[in-house]
Amino acid sequence: MMALTATASPRVRQDILAQLRMKQPKWFLQSFNRTNLRYEVVQNPKRPVVEEVISIILKKYRGKCGIVYCLSRKDCDATAAKLIQAGISAVSYHAGMDFQDRGQIQDMWINGDKDVVSDYFI
Repeated sequence: MMALTATASPRVRQDILAQLRMKQPKWFLQSFNRTNLRYEVVQNPKRPVVEEVISIILKKYRGKCGIVYCLSRKDCDATAAKLIQAGISAVSYHAGMDFQDRGQIQDMWINGDKDVVSDYFI
């Protein structure tokens, strides 16, 4: 059995072990500081946010993989469409999609067939 979490405190991790009745588990812990990831927060742009995102991608990250987080599923679809119009290899991804479609999209991104995924998060 495998139990995964990104944010559990030591107390919560112990509770997970107890609830899942895991004995002598192997732990793999990693820092939040991931040197292979870049984060960029765009605040109060003078133009629509998606235009700013497109500009940043084209200037700094052309041809590189990335995720653009959106505030709704509808925004994911609209953002992906605008990225595609700008010549960026992009696709939308969110829980409102069919399970198989999400799997195919994830595979495309992992395999480098798509550079950017617009994703909904809570």
